Amino acid sequence: MCRHGVGPGERPRGRGRHPPRLGGRPRGGGAMRRSHDRRVLLAAAGLLCLGLAAAALALLWPYRSAWMRWWQRRPTLTLEAVDPTATPLMPDEAAWRPQATRPPALEVHLWAPETEVRALARFGPWIAAGTQGGLLLLDRRHIHEDEGCWVIPEGALRRLGPESGLPDLRVEALLVEEGRLWVGTRAGVASLEIEGGVVHAVEQLRAPRVSSLARWSGRLWVGTHDRGLYQRRGRRLEPVAGLPREIAALAPTRQGLLVATPEGLYRLRDGVSERLHAGWFEALATDASGHTYAAGISGLFDVGEAVAPVSSLGGVPLRALAFDGRRLLAAGWDGKTRQIPSGRRLDGPTGLRAALALPDGALLLGTREGLYLHDRAGHWHLLGREGLPSGDVVALAAGDGRIFAGTFRDGLAVLEAAPPRSSPAGDPWGGGKGPGLGQPVHFRRLGDLGRLEINALARDGETLWVGSSEGLYRLEGTTLRRFGRRDGLASDHVTALAVGAGALWVGTGRGVSRIELGRSRDPSPGPGREPPTVRTFRRRHGLPAEQIFAIATVGDEAWVGTLHGLARLDARGVKEVITPADGRLPDGWITAVEAAEDGSVWIGTYDAGLVHVTASDRGWRWQRVDTGIGGPRARIQTGALATSGERVFAGTRGGGLVVIEGTRMWTVGRAQGLPSNEVRDVVVSPAGLWIATDAGVALLRPTPLDAPKKEDRG
Repeated sequence: MCRHGVGPGERPRGRGRHPPRLGGRPRGGGAMRRSHDRRVLLAAAGLLCLGLAAAALALLWPYRSAWMRWWQRRPTLTLEAVDPTATPLMPDEAAWRPQATRPPALEVHLWAPETEVRALARFGPWIAAGTQGGLLLLDRRHIHEDEGCWVIPEGALRRLGPESGLPDLRVEALLVEEGRLWVGTRAGVASLEIEGGVVHAVEQLRAPRVSSLARWSGRLWVGTHDRGLYQRRGRRLEPVAGLPREIAALAPTRQGLLVATPEGLYRLRDGVSERLHAGWFEALATDASGHTYAAGISGLFDVGEAVAPVSSLGGVPLRALAFDGRRLLAAGWDGKTRQIPSGRRLDGPTGLRAALALPDGALLLGTREGLYLHDRAGHWHLLGREGLPSGDVVALAAGDGRIFAGTFRDGLAVLEAAPPRSSPAGDPWGGGKGPGLGQPVHFRRLGDLGRLEINALARDGETLWVGSSEGLYRLEGTTLRRFGRRDGLASDHVTALAVGAGALWVGTGRGVSRIELGRSRDPSPGPGREPPTVRTFRRRHGLPAEQIFAIATVGDEAWVGTLHGLARLDARGVKEVITPADGRLPDGWITAVEAAEDGSVWIGTYDAGLVHVTASDRGWRWQRVDTGIGGPRARIQTGALATSGERVFAGTRGGGLVVIEGTRMWTVGRAQGLPSNEVRDVVVSPAGLWIATDAGVALLRPTPLDAPKKEDRG
């Protein structure tokens, strides 16, 4: 018998005389069942993975535009810094580097969102409100109610920024002492005084990212977001040892200076700091009875010699405290405001940041959405609706004395510019002081675009084209119409726009579309109109890639920048494709294209600076322009190119604005007055050079230079 129990010529057991019982296990059944169970487990695991992937996709799908924007800004890992003198990248000649010089004298005017109010204080006849768009001074005496609405007449509201002596536009903290108003900003502290009814800055102290201010023991104390605590000695600030680097709030008490940090609650006394309680603390406030409260993720605490939790809130996570003169208010992470110690919710605006009681019984609340007034009748009023809806401005367009600003997630705003008050005829930079615009001028929200993510703007006469993550919009007057895939576009996600030669070129994440505008300049179908001619070009039509980042019209052609090279198109299709493989481009990721007045074309790349293309007898001549190999000045922002005469303006990712004039080059950034070094778009207008950043809009007027002659980039 063999080892399996069946010998040669023998019949297997269980057959013949003794068949196996019904339900009995056949030989080898254990292995078969284990194999079956393994397949079932693998199938279940596969279904579970598919379910998790579908759930993750459903959660992340609303944020697809933010992911695409992150993908566009991700650091490149394939491009290496190359010495162009050793390895020329251009067939005609090696890269050219302009001579770096210091920027000329500048006149900078800023616009930033005034929606988020971080601090409130009474300063003489003014109410001071610290916002992310500067310091607002509101004269309460001139604000009046008219038919149920509160009206702020001209002259009752002033906005102060760096041009008024503040170190930075973003105000984080306010402190009033001895007739002075101390203003804490992202770049330092300034003190303001009132003299003859005029507010002016008298002193500045440099400090990084100020978060809070306090007066204790006869000195000024300054908390910062990432550099710890400072105290004023003479005319400078000295660091204080023994405390965490991130300071959230300060509060003077009889027992010492309380310091709230994400690493715990500290008390500073006699030069020694001690931790009173562990945990994440965000805010401090003192009520009328002298009790000091601390708020954080663990809830609300009453701070005396000991730290005791306030049970009425039940450990609700809090992020802000404010005393309005009569009661203590606490804002939770859910945005809702509660009264202390009752814990009752306050009916009204959410997102509390600061509170201030007025002598007439009214209440001011600073919130994420703006400044609210609570009158004696119990009604809430939002004050100061002007201003940018968001500081993250990604696109600009100029024309007809107006500036349009498209934001990343808060729609569209417009600045109505009055004629220059003191600019001589033919001088687009303006000869007098000020921005060359009638004052006051403020951005206001435009159109029913809500929280639309805008990527590009283009002007065509009276029409404004808006490219967004949800489609293409046409705005003329108050009429708004949307175009999308159903109308023939390559995709609803529009990334670039250009108008030229009777057509609108629309770049998307799935190719580029050409819309014939016709005589009416309106592609909308209507009575007596034929459907618009829309042609879409994709990779199968010759594009090097379908991800479009920039478009410029050159004659009857469109130069289209993609993820893997540049394409020249006309109404019939792709004429030529240029990639790094043929030696004319140092980088295939084309982020910006701009046609100059002299017929040349400037091309911006993701991480290799600029390329200047000029016409010659042999065709197009390509030359790389080195703006700083391997540095932020070489990373040209998407669509951020403009020309004026022989000047070229290039916005960069973190390197500020690069200006090239002839053989010279200089950089304009935060040190010269810009709100940020992240420049998103650049547009030339008769009033000056408009710059979009992730912290607001700037108007730049280089006074010693000749005036640019180009009115609009579109």
